[in-house]
Amino acid sequence: MFEAHINVEYCNSVKSIKYICKYVNKGSDMAVFRLENENGALDEIMQYLMGRYASTNEGVWHILSFPIHKRYPPVVHLSVHLENGQRVYFIADNAEERAANPPNTTLTAFFLLCQILLHTVRGPTSFTDLKTVDGEVCETYREACQRRGLLENDQHWDTTLAEACQTCFPSQLRTLFAIIITSCAPSNPQSLWEKYKESLSEDILREQRRTNPEVNFCAEIFNQALILLKDKCMSISSGTLSELGLRGPSHIGAELVQSEVLRERNYNTEELGRFVQDNEPLLVLDQRLAYEAIMDMIRSGNGGLFFLNAPGGTGKTFLINLLLAEIRKQN
Repeated sequence: MFEAHINVEYCNSVKSIKYICKYVNKGSDMAVFRLENENGALDEIMQYLMGRYASTNEGVWHILSFPIHKRYPPVVHLSVHLENGQRVYFIADNAEERAANPPNTTLTAFFLLCQILLHTVRGPTSFTDLKTVDGEVCETYREACQRRGLLENDQHWDTTLAEACQTCFPSQLRTLFAIIITSCAPSNPQSLWEKYKESLSEDILREQRRTNPEVNFCAEIFNQALILLKDKCMSISSGTLSELGLRGPSHIGAELVQSEVLRERNYNTEELGRFVQDNEPLLVLDQRLAYEAIMDMIRSGNGGLFFLNAPGGTGKTFLINLLLAEIRKQN
């Protein structure tokens, strides 16, 4: 298929690498043997030279200056490390000297080269220079990359949130926002929050207007949305908002705008009482056994785990609604 002679080697030791380096230059086959002392040292260099035979084919190839090898792309990988973060190898005798004057890496040597050729070649000359943009030293490398336009902007996530605002509820928007900042690494999460915080907080405002129709968006409502957003982020990635690039919420007074808690507690107990009174007599035997068993565990404070297993249409939802009404009217 390839119209070529192909060797496949499993590199399980350094001998395989040595063989590959020898094989591509070995030329014609050659056999060498001689008698040696069993305890004699192995001369690997001479063994390599004797294993290579320069044939007429190779001679003509060199004379005509044909390419011997090809490398693509023709670049050299620089080592990547932070300032004073390169590997330094030392022994007991030179530990202090190596620590004070570590040898150059390909990265630090590149900086030195740029310094030498500064009059013709523009390039970074130090770690500080990497963070300098328009004469101003940025606090982080990320900020410098942003100012140089090297990072992706947040237009994609901006468009995603703008489209979601047209069709999604605020709780769904918060889930989407949490997924974006935990999994998609936007460059400026705080800017996205500032732009869409009202859409992310609409349900909290609506809940507050039930008791105070004059209330508008305020810092307390946005703070409550941040608390709910923080909980979603913690459930996804266990990361805090500050770690994800957002200012964290304040928990002082947050209980005053707990819309989820208010909704769960804002029941008409009289209406629930009438519901229980009208529907409890309708329970069949199996439903009543389950109802009494669950209510006994609740009244005793022991709690428990129950599973209602029955065919569809036999009254499971009816029983659950009756249990919830009985519990809620007591609170």
